[in-house]
Amino acid sequence: MKLTKEQRFLYNRIAIIAATAGWLSFMYAGFQGFGYWYGGFIVCLWLSFGLVNLPHKSSVALLLRQPHLFFLLYAAAAATFYLGDRVGLQHFLWTYPQYDSWGFAWLYLVLYPVMGLALIELIYFVGSRLDAPFSFHSLPDSRNHRFVDAAESILFLIMMGLIVFAAAEPAPLPLLAAVTVVWIVSALVKLRLHIGHAGHFSAALLLAVVLATMLSEYPNLTAREWVYLPATALDPSLQAPLFGLPVWLWLGWFWLALVPLRLWIFLVLHPKVK
Repeated sequence: MKLTKEQRFLYNRIAIIAATAGWLSFMYAGFQGFGYWYGGFIVCLWLSFGLVNLPHKSSVALLLRQPHLFFLLYAAAAATFYLGDRVGLQHFLWTYPQYDSWGFAWLYLVLYPVMGLALIELIYFVGSRLDAPFSFHSLPDSRNHRFVDAAESILFLIMMGLIVFAAAEPAPLPLLAAVTVVWIVSALVKLRLHIGHAGHFSAALLLAVVLATMLSEYPNLTAREWVYLPATALDPSLQAPLFGLPVWLWLGWFWLALVPLRLWIFLVLHPKVK
């Protein structure tokens, strides 16, 4: 039976309310010390903001309309975050004290990829509220624009190659950390060139990353589903606390936001833009 426009609107609002109640409840459980809070939290957060963002054709809309492309994006995010997590584990940056083999399957197949999708939805949501909806445009064919795009792509490939190497071997981190920071800067420059209302969108991206970090990390200080270790492999300046969390962790959340955003641009908006 085909639903009317009014029925679709009503069911969408009911689903948004239920998903919002879900992620708030799981976040509360995290603050209360529930050690497996993040899965329910991040799935409900993704659904909540994704349903709000349906008019913007973001990831939940992609799942409903082009499931094959959605699962390609999902698999790419899962593989990338798996490698990133292995780097952290190899270099003793964090650990999962309550996880066994099945727990790691849940981590890599659900938590990380859904977190990436939720970050995309947060960026869309905050951007639309700041009158800077996310839209990625082709650039005029100029030398400077081609250079920025090429440099960002090369840096991304170098960074991913270093991540693959560091995930397999306990190699020194300074080079990977330096390349990652340079890639983050190049990705932000590329976004600024390709997006209308770049100033508003920069503020939206910053706010979305800060929100994601706070919503994910502060409840976990009590729940301890994951635990950060003394980051002796990193420069001491990156270990300095900032609002109760180390500086390197805030930078890490920028990476966690920009990687799925880049995959989204390349896989979903391709071939119009890269």
